[in-house]
Amino acid sequence: MKLSKSYGIIFLFLTITFHLLGTASKIDSLVQKINETANIHERIELQMKLSIEYTETDTAKALQLGKQILEESIRNNLDASKARNNLAYIHYIRSEYKKALKILLENEKKLEQNEADETLAELYKYSGFIYTEQKKYQKAIDYYKKSLKIYQNLNMPWQISTIYSSLGKVYELQQKNAEALAYYQKSLSIDTELNNLQDMAVLSYIIGNNYEFLAEYVKALKSYFKALNYYQALEDSSGIADSYNTIGNIFHAINDFDSALDYYEKHLHLQQALNNKEGLAISYNNIGIIYDDTKKYEKALEYYLKALKMDEERGDEEGISTVSNNIGLAYLELEKFDLALQFLNRSLKISNQINDTWAIANTNNNLAAVYLELKNYPLAFSYVDKGYEIAKTISAKDLELEALDIYSKLYRATGNYKKSLEFYIEHSKLEQALFTTSIRKIADIQKTNEAQEQERQTEILRKNNQIKDLLLERQRNLKYFLISLIILVVLFLVVLYNRYALKKRENKIILEKNEMITKQKIQLDEALKELQILHSDLQRKMDEIKIGRERLQLLNKTLRHDLANDLVVVRSAIRIYRRNPDDAFLEEINSRVLKCLGTIKRLRDQESFMNSHSDLIEMNLKKVLQKTRKDHPEVNFEIEGDGFVFADEGLYSVFENLTANSLKHGKAKNIIVKICEEDRFIKVNFFNDGDRIAEDIIERIFEEGFHFGETGNTGIGLHIVKQTIENYDGFVDVENEDNGVNFILKLRKAIQTEL
Repeated sequence: MKLSKSYGIIFLFLTITFHLLGTASKIDSLVQKINETANIHERIELQMKLSIEYTETDTAKALQLGKQILEESIRNNLDASKARNNLAYIHYIRSEYKKALKILLENEKKLEQNEADETLAELYKYSGFIYTEQKKYQKAIDYYKKSLKIYQNLNMPWQISTIYSSLGKVYELQQKNAEALAYYQKSLSIDTELNNLQDMAVLSYIIGNNYEFLAEYVKALKSYFKALNYYQALEDSSGIADSYNTIGNIFHAINDFDSALDYYEKHLHLQQALNNKEGLAISYNNIGIIYDDTKKYEKALEYYLKALKMDEERGDEEGISTVSNNIGLAYLELEKFDLALQFLNRSLKISNQINDTWAIANTNNNLAAVYLELKNYPLAFSYVDKGYEIAKTISAKDLELEALDIYSKLYRATGNYKKSLEFYIEHSKLEQALFTTSIRKIADIQKTNEAQEQERQTEILRKNNQIKDLLLERQRNLKYFLISLIILVVLFLVVLYNRYALKKRENKIILEKNEMITKQKIQLDEALKELQILHSDLQRKMDEIKIGRERLQLLNKTLRHDLANDLVVVRSAIRIYRRNPDDAFLEEINSRVLKCLGTIKRLRDQESFMNSHSDLIEMNLKKVLQKTRKDHPEVNFEIEGDGFVFADEGLYSVFENLTANSLKHGKAKNIIVKICEEDRFIKVNFFNDGDRIAEDIIERIFEEGFHFGETGNTGIGLHIVKQTIENYDGFVDVENEDNGVNFILKLRKAIQTEL
């Protein structure tokens, strides 16, 4: 596989820097405030901010000031904890990790004697930064989580977001991309609430990078387009350029070379304007890949060699490894095998040195492809085994796909046609999962983004036109005013003898103008109100259309996914039947066709249900039950399984009523909820170990107004449960068991649970 280049995890350091430091220099302003401040506490706080600002430009000056702050705090008998944290952070920025840790560990012992506060949370955070740099990832995670707990108690969303993104970074460094994504998404959610566009852009980019690593191209492209939109709003040329590059990588991954080249060239033009050598090397490499894939190998080598020269000049080992890999593959296509092996081995050596697991797996696959062409099958098997094993370990689906293709060709070349067919089928299934459904979705995303860009340009043009119209209106009004003034002056000179009458007339004109302006203002206000109402109606309709479109997309996705799997089996069975006409294969084909028809009918029913229940949404049962468990800490509450159902906010009251009923009437000490799928439904067994219900009343407990015994109230709670579940097109029942009572609920299964 040819390697595209992007900036990857380096962006995480940027988002943490933005969280901690800001972007604009405040040094002059801070120095002035320090000189004007007499209060010792305020002065030390300002000095610490100044020392942090100096870390961006002069770390030696920052360190000197940090030491002075600590000495001044101790000399004035002040709490020096913050000053120690500040000094440790400066050592961290200077990569003096041992010195930083020593200060933090001493400070930690003092701070942990008191209640947890913001200073202790800051200490834990800085410790996490240092352990991350030292690759002591578990220690970093432990400290980040301790810091997170304090920030959550103090309700500091900005700092909470910083910790989430830092945890994501630790997991990404370990190539645990699924875990990293979970934390990055949490951080992005908070930054979205805070409307922090800069961090939203950086995190969207990082999230896209992780999805791309996992070969989830649709999600990756959505995230990259979000990042692009944010960078455009910020007018950040560097961020826009990087987004163009990664979007090009996705189109390259699905073999849409024209779109990929378009975005790579946009990236190149911006990097040329920025005079960014690293960015130019990336552009040359990626444009070379497009020429390589379109079989213009000499042209590809021209661009690769440009990129390699720039990477070697900058000493960029990762870049050298990437481009060497691509040059090796170009020579493979030109059947210059010695040169191909020379460059691929160079790439593998550097990848091992920098411990780039993905690149190691990829280069092993590529070396296997060369030895396959040289008919050195033992070496080919040796390299592809390594590549496939690593790809499986790190969940790199694109590399698994490549390895499966090499295995199929190797077994065919060595005469093992059965094994070759097995790997071919496995390759086809994975290719179907990665690309077939993604291509249409990515095209839709691109169209949507282009439409959004057009709307953005139209909105800018509309606002510019409004401004021009307002300026013209002001100019006309000014012109009319000047003309009126000239006329009044002339009249005043001509009829000077009649000043009183003229004065009266002028006052009348002024009053009329004021009345006219007032009327115009009222009309304008009314027009604005009407526009706001129209905007609200349009937004509501757009939201309704969006929900309908998303549900239709989910139905289509489900249909394509299920039918595709069955049709792959049918195709394979037909091929085998042609070689071996066994009726068992016809029976399997017939079975799979019937299953396809069943899938279509099931989704038609699902579509009918969603159309008739448009007010319902997809809800996660486990999250609803976890809220109920949180609200009732007095009972042991266990939850097994999970599922998505169609419901609304009333679902919370269902489980609240069932829980309250179990505690009050049944005196239950344990509640066990088991969730499982049953055809089109999700079944929920809500069991409590309380008193059993008398057999003579068990059939009546859901009736409106029915209550029984001393603990009976209005008799409305369980009736509400029944009505609510039936409104969701589900049903509820109750059974006595040997050691308690079991409420059985069945709810319509949402589409997510079928994928």
